[in-house]
Amino acid sequence: MANAVRNKPAFWGIMLVLVGVVLLVHKLELLPFSWPVVISAGLAGVALVMIIRKFRKHGGDVFWWTLLLCYGVISFLRTSGVLDIPPWYGLPLALISIGIAFGLTVALRPRDWHLAVPSVLFLGVGAAILLTEMDMLNEDVVRSAISTYWPFALILFGAALLLNWRTKPPVTS
Repeated sequence: MANAVRNKPAFWGIMLVLVGVVLLVHKLELLPFSWPVVISAGLAGVALVMIIRKFRKHGGDVFWWTLLLCYGVISFLRTSGVLDIPPWYGLPLALISIGIAFGLTVALRPRDWHLAVPSVLFLGVGAAILLTEMDMLNEDVVRSAISTYWPFALILFGAALLLNWRTKPPVTS
């Protein structure tokens, strides 16, 4: 417990120093930069550090940190001008990000392997919609496939939950 208390001031000290350096560089006009780029890179950086910490501790939840990382990276690439990402790619990229988040959750906690099913489904649907937006797949075919086969996702996830179901040991008094 003493380590947890001792690490918090170090974390906040490092954060304050970094924010101060960024503000000073901006005020002195040493490096031109855009605040949206800095904020999105900061979000991605914090999320990446938290994911690494969760993996090193072999515990905790990485789902929301992974979503923040994906958002930060996509936002950074878009605001910095590295990639021209049209706004209508938002839905498929969000679905892919959710799939990645479920996948990292499974990687951190293999006992929750049933979450691999929504991971694959979100990744697949997101990729299909993204390829449709890029005119690589026929939109009518993708719409028809998703609208016809979405109950299959419920069946797969339900079956995975049943296969992963563990009975609780009886409580002894």
